[in-house]
Amino acid sequence: MVSSNPVNQSRAYNTAEVVNWSMHFWRLYTFVGTRLQVEWAAFLYVYLYPYRISTHGICLSGTGKRCHVIRSRIENFQTIAHSLTSSKIKTKIKNKDAKGTGTEFFEQQSWSTPHHHFNHRLHPILTSNMASRDEFILTLSCPDRAGIVHAVTGFLAQYNLNIVDSQQFGDPTSKKFFMRVHFAPVDIENKINLDELRTSFNETAQQMSMDFDLSSTARKPRVLIMVSKIGHCLNDLLFRQSTSQLKIEVPLIISNHPDFAPLAATYKIPFHHMPVTPETKADQENKILELVKEQKIDLIVLARYMQVLSPALCSAMSGKIINIHHSFLPSFKGAKPYHQAYDRGVKIIGATAHFVTSDLDEGPIIEQNVVRVDHALSPKELTTEGSNVESNVLATAVKWVTERRVLINGAKTIVFN
Repeated sequence: MVSSNPVNQSRAYNTAEVVNWSMHFWRLYTFVGTRLQVEWAAFLYVYLYPYRISTHGICLSGTGKRCHVIRSRIENFQTIAHSLTSSKIKTKIKNKDAKGTGTEFFEQQSWSTPHHHFNHRLHPILTSNMASRDEFILTLSCPDRAGIVHAVTGFLAQYNLNIVDSQQFGDPTSKKFFMRVHFAPVDIENKINLDELRTSFNETAQQMSMDFDLSSTARKPRVLIMVSKIGHCLNDLLFRQSTSQLKIEVPLIISNHPDFAPLAATYKIPFHHMPVTPETKADQENKILELVKEQKIDLIVLARYMQVLSPALCSAMSGKIINIHHSFLPSFKGAKPYHQAYDRGVKIIGATAHFVTSDLDEGPIIEQNVVRVDHALSPKELTTEGSNVESNVLATAVKWVTERRVLINGAKTIVFN
């Protein structure tokens, strides 16, 4: 359930106390943290979190200046760190018994230094990845008017939600306003019900005539990749997904040729071979839509899928299909465009990623890039250069779209990158 309760208030801590705690933790991290590969931020978080003290900076009362506790301010920290009295700690470090996050290692330990003593059971979080918390992305577009940002930020404040990042743009031509807000609960223990939050925001959206989307960053968008017989973009996307460069799920791959079934098998992704002929095209696209619904697909990526989609499919998945093509070769249509470019002696080649519409290759552009070439490159080398730029442009477009950074503005896009 969405909670509107403010963060529990605690007593004020004076500067001397906070600085003393911070100095102590720097010594602790220097001696132990590096050996356990636990981040300094995680150390400071687990200790100061119960006291609701911000780790972003400490304000000196009456002066407003930030007090940054840095290494140079801590004299003889190595000597002090080595005076820790727990023999168990030293034994575990020596024997390299400490594992993983360090949570088990630090539980029920006593620590002492000449300046400070505490016996505190640490908050049980996974310090290697920091504590998990709910984070969300709100994107919206609406007629431009005064008070939009105030309405959005006021709503978030009402539910004790903190803005992590916010970007907005008012288009003077279309008279529309676009906004992307990344936010999270102020209190990590404040669990958010996304459906209830969406319902609550709907009242604000109606007042401002907004089209909006509200999603959790914890859920990875589900992407269907379609390919024909040229596989560099497919291979690049699968590698980036498997290495978490793209935070997406790929539940299936569809192709009108069987060539890349082995590649899909390597990544353990179901491969659907769906041949296309003029007689079977309608049935094939109906099957695609069935799979989209069954697999809860958020986005279709045409990774050099060399078939023209019907207006019906484009309409059914409007704003949810991305294509890549060699856009900076407008004079060279049809087969082997790079060979045609070689014959004409082009000096740049490039690619465009765009949303798919019923107008062939004329959908709103998401990303473009070019590379310079010269007379010394062979057709094969031109193809290689073109393949590289196509892969990079498509991957960038997929990243931006799945991170909810792209909003459609008529025949063009707003990209909050």
